[in-house]
Amino acid sequence: MNPRDLGLLANAVQTNCHIADARHAADMTLCIYLLQMREFYRWEEGIAPMHSLSHDAVGSWLTAREALWDQLEDSPWHALVVNGQSFDPFDVLALNRVLQPQGLVYGAGLSGPGRATFFLGALSSVQQREGVPLWVSGRDNARSLSSPPAALADNTIFLRQESLQRWVWEKYETWTMRRPGGAFKSALDAYGYATDGEQALERMAQAQAETLILHELGEARVASLLGPDWADMRGALGERRTELYARAARPSVPGANDCLHGLASRRKSRIAPSPGTRCNALEGSVPASAGPAPHPGSCCTGTHQAVVRVSGVRAVALGGRSGSSPSMALMLFSASVTSSV
Repeated sequence: MNPRDLGLLANAVQTNCHIADARHAADMTLCIYLLQMREFYRWEEGIAPMHSLSHDAVGSWLTAREALWDQLEDSPWHALVVNGQSFDPFDVLALNRVLQPQGLVYGAGLSGPGRATFFLGALSSVQQREGVPLWVSGRDNARSLSSPPAALADNTIFLRQESLQRWVWEKYETWTMRRPGGAFKSALDAYGYATDGEQALERMAQAQAETLILHELGEARVASLLGPDWADMRGALGERRTELYARAARPSVPGANDCLHGLASRRKSRIAPSPGTRCNALEGSVPASAGPAPHPGSCCTGTHQAVVRVSGVRAVALGGRSGSSPSMALMLFSASVTSSV
């Protein structure tokens, strides 16, 4: 696709992102809203992670963005034009059939009842995992305010590497304000942050992509068990807290294998983010003192807070006990990184 056509397509997708944000940004708490707007400004302006931001510039941008949202809130979704053909913005399969040969990937769906999200990115690869298509993107050309690094939609997994990298950097930046102990500190230690600095964060983002894939594969299994009634039920929920409880219960469906089993398998095969780092020995490990092995369905990473039934595992992951797995620590530190529809 030539630069002009790509620019027109990216602008159309971004307009739909603005419309979605205009309708639902107010659903966030003020703190989350400001943090996400700050990160969104950094992405939109092409400012590298950890580079200082001008408070005046961010404030002026935020005021202008909210004014734009006021204009767009009641606008209809824009059709997307590719190769002279017009597409419904939610016709993801048809759009990706024409975008894949041009090195692009598109995603659209609902991150919650009535809350649409869109993105357009550079296509890195198309794979199959356990019969589930996996589309991996690199740089985002267009995105919504909320930018989940991984999502399951129409039985297809979308993994967004730039979003994952920015999520890791965002969590790191927050951590540097007080540098507390806990799960994220354990993950940093395991990836050799003390001696390797920013490179450790890059390794962390690369390695944790597999954790997100494992989660979404579990979501795909649950979807096949629950059928379409689950999505209909979630769509009918009008209260945010009720929806979060429903999402937390979903991974506990009997018969749905969870991330923890996959992490244990990775340890057996000695998969590590980088040779010579502590992860080589720690990937997927849980100390014997942590208690019995987790039961299938015991881990939920589809909500803002991890739900773990095995108290010993919770202590290892959230308490940062020596020897805890970096994958376990990241997976349980925050579950806001994935979104399934």
